[in-house]
Amino acid sequence: MIPVSLEFSGLNSYRDQQSIDFTQLMSQGLFGIFGVTGAGKSTVLDAMTLALFGQVNRAPRQTQGIINAREKRCRVRFVFELSGRRYEAERVFERTKGEPYSCTAKSCRLVEDGARVLADKNRVMDEEIVRLLNMDCRRFCQTVILPQGQFDQLLHMKPTERSHMLEELFHYQDYGEALVRRCREQLRQAETEVGNLDALLCQLGPCTPEDLERLRQELDAARENVSLTEQRLQAAEDERRRLEELAGLARQRGQLQQELEVLSAEAPRVKALREEEEQARRAEPLRDLLKQAVDLNSRAAEAEQARTQAEAGLQAAEAAHGQAEAARQEQAEAGDRLKQEAEPRLRLLGLAELQRQAALTAKQEWQQAEAQMTDTGLADRTRELRTRTEQLKARREQASDELARLRQQEEAALAGWQQALAADREARRLNAAALLAAGLREGEPCPVCGSLHHTPLTHVTADLQAAEAAEQRAKAEWERLQRARARQEELSADLERQERDQAAELQQKESELNRLQAEASARQQAFAEQDARWRQQAGCEDPAAEQARLEERLQRAARQAQQAEQALQEAKSRLDQAVLRQKETASICEERSSRLTELREQLLDSARERGFASANEARKALRDGERRQELADRIRDFDDKLLRQEQEFSRLNDALRDFDPAAVAPARQQAEALNEQHKELLGRIGGLEHALQKAEEDAERAAVMAGQRSQTAHRADVLRRLSNLLKGNAFVRYLARGTMLELAHESSGILLDLTAGRYRLELAADDSGDFVLVDNNGGLKRQISGLSGGETFLVSLALALALSGKIQMHAAPLGFFFLDEGFGSLDGASLEAAMAVLEKLPSSKRAVGLITHVREVRERVPRYLEVLSDPVRGSRIEMRKN
Repeated sequence: MIPVSLEFSGLNSYRDQQSIDFTQLMSQGLFGIFGVTGAGKSTVLDAMTLALFGQVNRAPRQTQGIINAREKRCRVRFVFELSGRRYEAERVFERTKGEPYSCTAKSCRLVEDGARVLADKNRVMDEEIVRLLNMDCRRFCQTVILPQGQFDQLLHMKPTERSHMLEELFHYQDYGEALVRRCREQLRQAETEVGNLDALLCQLGPCTPEDLERLRQELDAARENVSLTEQRLQAAEDERRRLEELAGLARQRGQLQQELEVLSAEAPRVKALREEEEQARRAEPLRDLLKQAVDLNSRAAEAEQARTQAEAGLQAAEAAHGQAEAARQEQAEAGDRLKQEAEPRLRLLGLAELQRQAALTAKQEWQQAEAQMTDTGLADRTRELRTRTEQLKARREQASDELARLRQQEEAALAGWQQALAADREARRLNAAALLAAGLREGEPCPVCGSLHHTPLTHVTADLQAAEAAEQRAKAEWERLQRARARQEELSADLERQERDQAAELQQKESELNRLQAEASARQQAFAEQDARWRQQAGCEDPAAEQARLEERLQRAARQAQQAEQALQEAKSRLDQAVLRQKETASICEERSSRLTELREQLLDSARERGFASANEARKALRDGERRQELADRIRDFDDKLLRQEQEFSRLNDALRDFDPAAVAPARQQAEALNEQHKELLGRIGGLEHALQKAEEDAERAAVMAGQRSQTAHRADVLRRLSNLLKGNAFVRYLARGTMLELAHESSGILLDLTAGRYRLELAADDSGDFVLVDNNGGLKRQISGLSGGETFLVSLALALALSGKIQMHAAPLGFFFLDEGFGSLDGASLEAAMAVLEKLPSSKRAVGLITHVREVRERVPRYLEVLSDPVRGSRIEMRKN
């Protein structure tokens, strides 16, 4: 998988949308993400896992508390390429109502190549992502992200835990109990299959060579009988078809006779069509004169109508001219009245608008004063200081209680030490007496008491040793409590000092907050007074709008007066045109009426010559060309159809001269009887063929099943021996041990580069599964637990890089991975070595991203993202290059 771009908004410390172009960022292999602690560097990785799997591993319950405190929704969109295709994963989450830290997935979408939607539901999208990447969210994070604070997790695991982790990562459990279970299941299947084959062999019917030969002889005899029956059936079928064809001809003759009767009934209608066609032929020469008369009559009517319309238009033009004259006078008077009324109001509204602008300025000052309190976060800081002051007070009281308790314990320990010291002194005195007694001889006087008889003291030395040991323990306990009391006194003093500092800062913030609130209240009062003043003077909500409306009315009145004057001029022009139009239409009407009278007399004479009583009768007889053609076609079709049917009727009478309809039914019955007999014989042949085929198939199946039974029995024996060999978990342990050896070998090569050839990593030879660090300068082997912080980081980095590469060999190929923090524990030389190795890692198939706040690392990467923290607007990301 190769990332292309990432977009997200409303996630953790980010509010606005952030866009990352990985194509540009990863162009040179090594890249970085830098910023101060808490700015949101690791959130870039969270956005990837949220878009792909709908989860953030660092968040409680995977999504709790991921939405920015000042936002209501969170959106992530991740575009990546895999196996030559481009995928787009997008998810949207919204804050759950009534639960400030919970969120709900509102929508999701997985698109392939910008067009094909693979999933639009959360469960389907989760399954599709796992199918594409061949890994879930946890394995993705282990493969792509070497997380902050977990570099040394694999290094310090117990051997058993490390073995279980490798089994889970590389699915070795499939070779343990799962493989044994599969062997047992296949063994049961093989044994069951052997039993089933034995049962099937017993169920097969007769299939011996004798049975096959008997079935073949019966089949040959049945086929000869079918051949004879087919010949008789063919002759009967031919006779039946001949008689049925003649019966069909008889039915055709009856239908034809009915059609001839229908044609006889249509003869009068065809006669009327003949007469219509004859009249249309005689009237056709008069078509042009009739058309001229119709056209001239229409034009005369149009001229008369135009003259009537012209006279009406003249009257309307005269009326419109009078109305336009009156409208012009009315608009002039209305404009004068409006101007007299509007001018005083406009002056008043102008003054009110100036006062309203001043009030708006006062309102902005009031809002700026309130915004200052919000933008500076003074109120939030004051509340935070109150809470922290209360917390410090509670901690100081707890520290005071603990100090009192330690003082009591110190006093008790001091008393115990004094008692032990007294006991030690007494034991020393007795020891001195014992030494003195040991030097005395019987009968000699004691220099202390003068006695001649002496009692030896043999147990005094042991008591002295016990007293000295008790005194040392009591003294050590008292000194320990003295040190604990001193530390507690320092802690109490420090808490008391912090409490005083917090109280002073709280008093200062509260004073500043009260000053800003008083200033905002004063500005709000000034705005209220100015706002009331201009509203009272203007008498409306918007003086400028009211002033604009009055000016618009004045302008509209001026336009209306101008339009009335223009309308008067247009009405006068239309009146002149109407007078001219009335004179022209009267002249045209008289001319067309005279021409129409002449044409009517000519048309009447021509109609009488063609046999028509009037021009109207000739006009009715006219038919268009299509109708005349239709009449001729219908008459011709009738004549042709009548002739054809009379000829066909004569032919059918000749063909049916010797036909007997009663012979059809016996011929059909005989053919049907022979057909049934033929079907029975064919059924018997089919049964014999099926029996023969089944017998042959059973013979083949018997041979095949015998071979299958032999193979299955052999496979069952092999599975039985394999199942015995796989008992226990030995094979899985063998695979895990081999993986650990490979990891040690690969990480040792990386570690040699990181430490300039000094250190390498080996697996302990005692089968404990622990790692051992070997110093090539002398061959000294060191335990992992004794390494320094920087050495631990380098060893963990080498092991993590080796593990990451091996995991990617077993999953979808991933073209990148991230290292999250850990560089701060390295000295200059170790950091230089680590960067040199990391600069060699990137290739055309994999890029490395470094997430840290170390400045020296930032200067070594060609391109990087800088995360800028802003507590108000939210964090933002900017791409930079060296």
